[in-house]
Amino acid sequence: MTKVSKKWCLKDSRDSVYNHNRYIESCWVDLMNHLEEYLKTGKGLGVHDTYTEEQWNWYQLSMEDLARFTARSASKMAPMPGNPAEMLDIGGSHGLYCVELCKKYPTLKATILELPQAVEKAQPILAKFNMGDRINYWAGNALIDDFGENRYDLILTSSLMHHFSAEQNIKVSKKVAKALKPGGYFVIQEYLRSETSSRMEQVGIITDMTFNLTSTSGTWSLNELKDFQEKAGLIHYKVYGTSLFRSSLCKKNMNYCRPWLAFYS
Repeated sequence: MTKVSKKWCLKDSRDSVYNHNRYIESCWVDLMNHLEEYLKTGKGLGVHDTYTEEQWNWYQLSMEDLARFTARSASKMAPMPGNPAEMLDIGGSHGLYCVELCKKYPTLKATILELPQAVEKAQPILAKFNMGDRINYWAGNALIDDFGENRYDLILTSSLMHHFSAEQNIKVSKKVAKALKPGGYFVIQEYLRSETSSRMEQVGIITDMTFNLTSTSGTWSLNELKDFQEKAGLIHYKVYGTSLFRSSLCKKNMNYCRPWLAFYS
């Protein structure tokens, strides 16, 4: 194996994406088998409704692999009111973002809102960090459950909004705005789609097609994400560009690098 292959593929490597590769192996055969039907009809597979127990397990381990490259930077970039008490991580599964933020802010406690089938597979991942006294799971559904009112200093969602339609994103954002304390922040980490044009770049287009195929929705442009929050009554604060995934493939394509967007109440 080459040095690069050992870095990314071996299970005992610090930077290993072994679990992510096993997830691709386990789940993407179904996606590719559905591709022709999707291209004919435009209807995606809706993987979160079809995963087997084994696929859910590989999916959560895969998300942990990818989050290891961004969780620590997230704690540095995310804005936070002074002496924060509570945060909500919507779709946070493995809990790595909560772990890093709780390490940085000793007063902070976190709740992870996740689908019940995801919680079952994600709990063992979070347990490795021994933060059960400060981070807990809420088995629910962001599209259905109420988040409360004036409760959280920070609400975070990472790589989730591409699974929701525009109407669903606005609905969730309104619940976020209600649940934030005055001056609290809503932080979004997302793959971005370029603004529609005749010269859209390839990686953004493929990413959009991928999430259309998996979740029947797709990626959103920066202006669309801002619009969702403005409709919810939140004020745009800042875009934090990140080059954590920068490579020769994406030096000119920050979409793949999932910039962070911050809004405040």
